[in-house]
Amino acid sequence: MEARYIRNIPALTEREMTLLRSKRVLIVGCGGLGGNLISILSRIGIGHLRIVDGDVFEATNLNRQLFSEIPVLGQNKARAAADRVARINPEITIEAIETFLTEENAADLLAGCDIVM
Repeated sequence: MEARYIRNIPALTEREMTLLRSKRVLIVGCGGLGGNLISILSRIGIGHLRIVDGDVFEATNLNRQLFSEIPVLGQNKARAAADRVARINPEITIEAIETFLTEENAADLLAGCDIVM
């Protein structure tokens, strides 16, 4: 087991951590709640994150959204979050989808995912 995951024990067993590496999670929205979920899942070692957000970071996000920083103002939230996750845990496969979830694209965005948040 990699050193980065040792502190996951005893909350998770080695078998459970291995299972997490095989899971695909779709997170819709990279703001307040979504940003925190993305951060936690990337640090715990989920295998694949598909993050969806059609919005951009604005100054009003700075005080309440984890991935909001002055350098990313005006950038798409999914792209900025994916770039940050790559620096947190480069072993994770991450897809940044720069759009909003709609009735028309929902089936495609959910395809292949084990859980949606």
